[in-house]
Amino acid sequence: MSALLRQGLARRLGGSMVQRAQAAVAEERRRFGPRLMHTDESVRKELMLEIQQKKEELYDVISMAEKEHRIINWCNRKLLHNLSAQVTPRPYDSKWCRTRNAKRMNGAIVTAGRVSLSSALAYAVFLLWPLAEKEKPVLTSKGSGDNI
Repeated sequence: MSALLRQGLARRLGGSMVQRAQAAVAEERRRFGPRLMHTDESVRKELMLEIQQKKEELYDVISMAEKEHRIINWCNRKLLHNLSAQVTPRPYDSKWCRTRNAKRMNGAIVTAGRVSLSSALAYAVFLLWPLAEKEKPVLTSKGSGDNI
């Protein structure tokens, strides 16, 4: 639709004005395109840095609340475990080491549970299913006798 309008406008105005306008728009795109892309990249980096700083601050606040004020909550503990994998490593901090190891252990237990559950299901499907097929009772129809 817009192409038809441009062609009609080009015929009326002689074509030169439309071509100049299109060239000017293309020039503006070339000039501002790379700068906008660079700006987006710098904004993205700043936001990622700010998010990382907030994660660090949140980890410190939750860790301090558990340590000094004995505020222990399951949701906060889970969040602390997740944040321990995302903050910068702190090998000097015993709380971080324990939390990181607990997250790893929890991951190993969950993986072992998934493997054992899938193994049990595979055993049930492939080994026990044929036994259930053999034990099905044979149905006979009662009305099919030879009555004369």
